[in-house]
Amino acid sequence: MLEHMRYKGKVIDIHAHVGSCDNYKTLGLGFFWSKLTVFKLIEHMKRRGIDYAVLLPSEDIDDLEDEGFYIPTDCVLKVCKVFSKELIPFCGFEPRDPLAIEKIEDYIKNKGCKGVGEIKSRIRVDHPALMKVYRLCARLEVPVLIHIENI
Repeated sequence: MLEHMRYKGKVIDIHAHVGSCDNYKTLGLGFFWSKLTVFKLIEHMKRRGIDYAVLLPSEDIDDLEDEGFYIPTDCVLKVCKVFSKELIPFCGFEPRDPLAIEKIEDYIKNKGCKGVGEIKSRIRVDHPALMKVYRLCARLEVPVLIHIENI
C-alpha cells in the first residue's frame, strides 16, 4: 500500500504553481510547472493524496529573466476562487517595487491571500526590502516562503 494512503491526516503541499493563467503563460520551459494547468495540478494532488496546495505566483523580475516564468497574484487568486477547496493563495511581489509592502498588505487583508511567496529574488534574504516584508508578515501573522538554491 502506498504510504500516503495509510496516513489519515491532512496533507498540504506548500509549493505549487500553474504554468498558465489568463493571458500569462510560461515561455517554453521544460520544467514540470511550466506545463501544468490547474486541472492537471488538481489531478496530481488527487493521485498523491494531497488535500490542499499553496498556489504560488511568480512576480519577481528575476524569475521572468531567468526562467521565463511570470504568473501574477491576481491570476492565482482567480484560480483559487474556482478551486477554493483545494488551493490556498499566496501573494507575490517584486522586491524592488517601492509599493510592495502596500500591495502585500492589501492582498492579505482584502483579497484573501494567506501568505507571501515564494521569494526567489537575486537579492540577499536579509536585504532591507525583504526585512520590511518579514516584519509585515509577522505583524499580520502569515507565513513567508523563501526559495533558496545554488546560483
